[in-house]
Amino acid sequence: MHRTTKQVSSADHEHVAQEKGKTARRRIAAAAGTAIVMSVLFLSGCGTSQPDNAAAPVATVTVTSQPTSQPGSTPSVESSETPSAASSEEAVKMPRLVGMVLQDAQDTLQSLGSYVLDQQDATGLDRWQMLDSNWKVCSQDPAPGARVPLSATVSLASVKLSESCP
Repeated sequence: MHRTTKQVSSADHEHVAQEKGKTARRRIAAAAGTAIVMSVLFLSGCGTSQPDNAAAPVATVTVTSQPTSQPGSTPSVESSETPSAASSEEAVKMPRLVGMVLQDAQDTLQSLGSYVLDQQDATGLDRWQMLDSNWKVCSQDPAPGARVPLSATVSLASVKLSESCP
């Protein structure tokens, strides 16, 4: 067996070390860039579905009293109905959402001013609907046509587009 040896100068060693360092920095930069992109994509799907400028509904209650003939007596409070947030809150007619793509159903509800949603996996597997445009609505509560206050929770059960509703 014949071996040949080549003498390498210190400048050659330095050049090889620099190239290894550049390669390592490129790998770190690529990994960091990938991590940043994945974080942005993940966090963009985790935001709230309610816009920042949406104000909570405010209920106004008016209480009237009538003067009594006796000083020092407690005034009486008259009311024709019991004040409640639900009675003074705006209500909408619930649209039919079953069969729609989940993202379109959410957009429909939000266009009506309804932002309180409960999304469920209709198969019972408790999967998260990470990409709403890949799911379809199988059932909804409240039912289509019902008058619903804007603060009411709307439950949507869905499956992936390629699956059948249970």
